[in-house]
Amino acid sequence: MLVLIKRVLLLACFAANAYADLPPNTEILACTTPQTLWAPYEYHDRKGNNELVGYNVDVMEEILKPYNIKLKHVIRPWKRCLESLKSGEFHMIWPTSLNEERRRDYLHSRHSYELTPAFFYLKSQFPSGLTADEVRNKISPDLRCGLLGYNYTNFGFNNEEIARTTKSHEALIARIHHKFCHAAFARLEIIAAAWMILEKPLLTEEISYQALPVPKERFHFLISKKHPQGKKLLNIINKGLDKLESSGRLRELLIKYIPNI
Repeated sequence: MLVLIKRVLLLACFAANAYADLPPNTEILACTTPQTLWAPYEYHDRKGNNELVGYNVDVMEEILKPYNIKLKHVIRPWKRCLESLKSGEFHMIWPTSLNEERRRDYLHSRHSYELTPAFFYLKSQFPSGLTADEVRNKISPDLRCGLLGYNYTNFGFNNEEIARTTKSHEALIARIHHKFCHAAFARLEIIAAAWMILEKPLLTEEISYQALPVPKERFHFLISKKHPQGKKLLNIINKGLDKLESSGRLRELLIKYIPNI
């Protein structure tokens, strides 16, 4: 019985240590891609110094600051980021959506932010507005536009019901202006913040939008299962996100970038 109690205490100590705080001056390696253009969440600024900025960068800096932990950005192609995270070379990847494979291969935080599935249309073409039911029942699939390779099942449509041939958000909205497309599917916050990486905004007075009646998409930090500091970092991130959300600070950080929605 005494041996059993010792084993239980030992396991409890091990678990507590696994989720204890990281020591000061720890350097967290966060992998990102050289073409990151996911404003306002993370993107390389337009000054040409390749600095990674955005909402998620601000969030992580606020979470790590009380622990005196440093954040270092490592630039790799997306596939290499995932492989290196899986092997334990890096600590984390900036928030992404979850699927079965990612849940299996990585630790993941609670969500950092949510995106709103929406469709966009030309006000002058539909002066009385446009509803989701009208898009589904009155607009043909070839006039419902989406981005090449994107998954729109979370938008409440099958991928086959949307012409997924457009290569950029800028081109997607341009097709609306030229009436090549009557309803363009995209995440509201990404369109609203496009001015940060483009020469002009995409969400202008000529364009209107409607949020789709589906759940918002949640995005989570991915953290290495194999890195020896992975569980400790996960604990710090989750505690930090909870604190920032309860204080209203997460919302403050976001509207700094997209006050127009």
